[in-house]
Amino acid sequence: MKNALIVIDIQNDYFPGGSFPLEAPETAVKVQLTRLKKRVRKAG
Repeated sequence: MKNALIVIDIQNDYFPGGSFPLEAPETAVKVQLTRLKKRVRKAG
């Protein structure tokens, strides 16, 4: 059996045109998803 991590509803407010745009939203998302993947893998 394979496991899957599904990310839903990434906040558009942090991307260009949103209410709270970040300077580099793609980088922020990648960093957070990398952290999340590590935690999920560790948890099994």
